[in-house]
Amino acid sequence: MTLHKITAPVPGYTGVVAGVALANGVGETSDEGVLAYFHRHRYKVEAVEQAPEEDGGQGGGEQPPARPAKSASKADWLAYAVAQGMPEEEAEAATRDQLVERYAPADGGDA
Repeated sequence: MTLHKITAPVPGYTGVVAGVALANGVGETSDEGVLAYFHRHRYKVEAVEQAPEEDGGQGGGEQPPARPAKSASKADWLAYAVAQGMPEEEAEAATRDQLVERYAPADGGDA
């Protein structure tokens, strides 16, 4: 599978589109169905590298985003929450603090 860089038609957009986290208008995916969506909606799609065929059982060849620091932006927490399985609409409706409360470690650490 080939990994593709996605660039949003709106410069600087940060959020999740079709399950792909975009930061400052840029994200990556190797999912062919998602790539078709981006092509149809006039996103810039560029092949960047070959994704490994053996993905260690992770599915899709993509690594989920690391849990952000508690002080991270809502966009970072939104991308993390969606990667954890929260529906995008639910994550967008939640405040940053609600996402932190749901996904941050209970021990008070900032990681």
